[in-house]
Amino acid sequence: MRDVVEEVVQNTVEDLVNDLIDDVAPDLPPGTPPGADSCRPGNSFVPGTTVLMADGTRKPIEDVKVGDNVVATDPKTGRVEAGPVTTLITGTGEKTLVEITVDIDGRRGDRTDEITATAGHPFWLPELRQWLPAGELQPGAWLQTSAGTWVQVSTVKTSTRHQRVHNLTIEGLHTYHVVAGDQAVLVHNDGPGRDVLGDSNFPDPEEVEKNRKAWGEYWQDWLARAAQKEVLRGRGPSEVHRIDAPEESVPGSKWHAQKKGRGSPALNQDGTFHDGDPKYSEKTNEWLRQYGWNC
Repeated sequence: MRDVVEEVVQNTVEDLVNDLIDDVAPDLPPGTPPGADSCRPGNSFVPGTTVLMADGTRKPIEDVKVGDNVVATDPKTGRVEAGPVTTLITGTGEKTLVEITVDIDGRRGDRTDEITATAGHPFWLPELRQWLPAGELQPGAWLQTSAGTWVQVSTVKTSTRHQRVHNLTIEGLHTYHVVAGDQAVLVHNDGPGRDVLGDSNFPDPEEVEKNRKAWGEYWQDWLARAAQKEVLRGRGPSEVHRIDAPEESVPGSKWHAQKKGRGSPALNQDGTFHDGDPKYSEKTNEWLRQYGWNC
């Protein structure tokens, strides 16, 4: 019986992996350097995504050439160097795309910009000190810039469509930066025959899952703070007057989204009520779910 279960589990895992590879494996253009056809993990950016070059200029990823130098960063040591591009990778087909809206000016204003990547592309999360695929990013997550500062994810939207996408292989540190507004965000590269999860800067799946559980409460706090910021800037649903943090003086207090008026009902992040049911519309509930509300 155990052998049968193990075989079913193994077949299921293999099917999932094969489906993922079929979805994101790149089609290679003519003139791609030898070895690039062995690149199995596909993670890329849409045309128009700009890359930070070593001379400080920016270039659309589709215009980057082999031999160009980009800014590469070792996220663990902070070392920055000019990394030569050794391979251009292009894929066309049905892609799961993630549009990541980034808050590019923090408390100074409300400027944002978008980066659109395939769901598997790894971004560096400095708070967690690990790489995380675009498809697993959540509002409130922090990304690292080329200057070593942090910028925050405001929203994440996922879609599937037929799309041509581009990626690079960088010699040395295997990283580069894609631009959102005036910020350049640290991402991993791709490479011929290289298992992305095997990179020394990229923890194995078991470690990722362990960290995700360990940081669960902190992650929920991130999400709630991001929602609070959106409401304060007037970008939340009209039904939500404010979002309040837990009060230490109130036993069992939780993050909650409150209607207008003192003592008005609110929805706690865990789905329970605070001073009654606010009876939010489905549109408002959908917005709250993006920020970790169980509704």
